[in-house]
Amino acid sequence: MDKKSFEMVLDEIRKVVDLLRYFSWAEPQLKAMKALQHKMVAVQPTEVVNILNCFTFSKDKLVALELLASNIIDAQNSRPIEDLFRINMSEKKRCKRILEQVVF
Repeated sequence: MDKKSFEMVLDEIRKVVDLLRYFSWAEPQLKAMKALQHKMVAVQPTEVVNILNCFTFSKDKLVALELLASNIIDAQNSRPIEDLFRINMSEKKRCKRILEQVVF
C-alpha cells in the first residue's frame, strides 16, 4: 500500500473512532461499526486497539473485534490487541481464536 492510500485509511479509522466516542452505549457503537465496516480496510493492530478502547465492556470489545477481524493486517503482531483481554481467561481465549482466523 502506498503512503497516500495508507494515510487515507488512517483518516477513515480516525473518523470511525471519533464517531464511536460520540455514542455512550455499545449498541449504537456496534451498529455504527457494522455500517462503517467496509471503510476500515488494512487496519493495523494499534488502530484496532484505538477502536476497541471506545467500548467500555470486554464483551462489546470482542464483538467489535469480530467485526474488524477480516480487515486486520499484520495480525501475527497482535499482542496489543490481546493485552486488552489479559484479565479474563475466557475472553483472552476468544480473542486469540478471532485473531487466529485472521492469520490463516
